[in-house]
Amino acid sequence: MLPVKVVLIASLFAGAATSKPIGHETLDSLFKKHGKLFYGSATDTELQNHTIGPEYNHTLANEFGAIVPCNCLKFDSTEPNQGEFEYGYCDQVLEFAQKNNQPMRGHNFVWHSQVPEWVTEGGFSKEELQDIMENHIRNVGGHYKGKLIHWDVVNEALQADGTLRNGTDSVWYNSTDGPEYIYNAFKIARDVDPDAKLYYNDFDIDRKCEKSEGALKLLQDIKDNGSPIDGVGLQGHFNIENPPTYDELVTLFNRYTDLDLDLLITELDVSMELDNINFQKQADVYRDVVRACLDVKRCVGIMLWDWTDRYSWIPSNDSSKGYACQWDDNLHKKPAYYSVKHLLQHHHS
Repeated sequence: MLPVKVVLIASLFAGAATSKPIGHETLDSLFKKHGKLFYGSATDTELQNHTIGPEYNHTLANEFGAIVPCNCLKFDSTEPNQGEFEYGYCDQVLEFAQKNNQPMRGHNFVWHSQVPEWVTEGGFSKEELQDIMENHIRNVGGHYKGKLIHWDVVNEALQADGTLRNGTDSVWYNSTDGPEYIYNAFKIARDVDPDAKLYYNDFDIDRKCEKSEGALKLLQDIKDNGSPIDGVGLQGHFNIENPPTYDELVTLFNRYTDLDLDLLITELDVSMELDNINFQKQADVYRDVVRACLDVKRCVGIMLWDWTDRYSWIPSNDSSKGYACQWDDNLHKKPAYYSVKHLLQHHHS
């Protein structure tokens, strides 16, 4: 999603490793009892400080089964200047995950946003842009080869009407004047890291609309082209005012998995208008999303787009909205946490 300001005290983060309490039931441990891979969270945009950092890290280490960095694997972070690659902070995130036995996802290789100006303003030819994309995937993917379970290879390539973002919106589209850059990205990613599962990831494809129809077509086109793809990431940025119903979610999830793809909810949060706060309604939406995933076999997991309101991206994107996470600003569990926990304790798949 949109960039979030990164202010970090890396030493707090990199060294954190704690033993998970014996017998403590987390959303992740309960989710796994239903045959799912993980209930995880994004991280790395946290405004960590000596007051809250250790407590944040303790919860991140103990409550969640997987980690995905919000920003530090994106193009502008990993290759801010042509041919100069920077991995320091994401290496620390990976070290944190490894110390706590948490698999880490890669997010992302190819996106129209957070691309440095040397790419967008460089006046490169189509062939040069293709070479830049390939070189980037090979370097970043090679650095993390064998260390990440997934890569979001292409992120948010579709417009609201389900067509591809075109040359005025995506420098990568310019490199092939069509979807070929997407096909190529998946082929390169598989060649670089054969063991990582490869995903297409997007927002607003988690309800029936023009964009979800476009996503279904794009996914089929990727497969028809012979490009390797293992799954689709549905971001899941919902609002309490107009969420899809459980039945709508299950129907759409099944359409994706019918393409012989895994499905992952990659960036789950449920926002609300600041003048219409309703934590119970939020809890119901979280519960319905998790229930839909439980009831679709190839919905393999859920990732939160951070777990606490303190570090949610929502207010910086839209100041009229907030409170989107399952833990509040003070890292206390909200009704949305307990509704999901109750579901996981009593649901029979």
